[in-house]
Amino acid sequence: MSEKPQILSKSIQLLDDLINSLENNKPIKETTKENKNNKKTTTNQKQQNNNTEKNNNKKQTTTTTNKPSSSKQQTNKTVDLFATSCLVVGQIESVKAHPESEKLYQVTLNIGTEQRKNVLAGLRKFYSEEELKDRKVIAIINLKPRKLAGMLSEAMLLAGSTITEDNVEKVKLLEVPEEGVSIGERIILENDDVNNYVPQETICKKWEDVVKGLKVLENKPTFNGRNFITSNGKLTCKCELPNGSEIH
Repeated sequence: MSEKPQILSKSIQLLDDLINSLENNKPIKETTKENKNNKKTTTNQKQQNNNTEKNNNKKQTTTTTNKPSSSKQQTNKTVDLFATSCLVVGQIESVKAHPESEKLYQVTLNIGTEQRKNVLAGLRKFYSEEELKDRKVIAIINLKPRKLAGMLSEAMLLAGSTITEDNVEKVKLLEVPEEGVSIGERIILENDDVNNYVPQETICKKWEDVVKGLKVLENKPTFNGRNFITSNGKLTCKCELPNGSEIH
């Protein structure tokens, strides 16, 4: 019987506190259970925020670590593009004037295989037949064959060109040493591996992009500033033209 008056007394006290709070515009105190829930929610939010921040920092660190340097990327792009072209040392076995063109020679090119390449070269203005006969040259042999003046051309001889001060076009074939270089030997870029290059039967579809990077520097043919060399890595091809002359 003594517990009921105590419970009643507590209830009356709570009502008095409530009325007093309302009369004085004081906030009503939250229950202990609500306070605990709010504290728990706040703690969970802080923990989630900390975890998110740690994950973001980890991702950022991983991305920074795995990102290759821009210079290395550029070098890889240079090699990959040039490697789509098959440039080889060839030798002109025969040459004669094209019967229907004043600019073209019809050339039979030895590229070190049993099969010879028929090449139409616009060199009549710059070289005589005697100057071309038996000459070693550099040719790209994996372009798609096309007809020029009614004849099929299966390769292209590489030459540098420039315009002189007298507004005269000057053209020079890329020179190859007469000794120490084999017919059919692959032309690559210095400090590169010939195994990175496409087989000669793979058609080059990016030659126009390759040509944009071909220039003469210090009397040497280069691609994006890197010298041509033979696949044995010992001989450097020459081209006696001013710096910046185009190669095509």
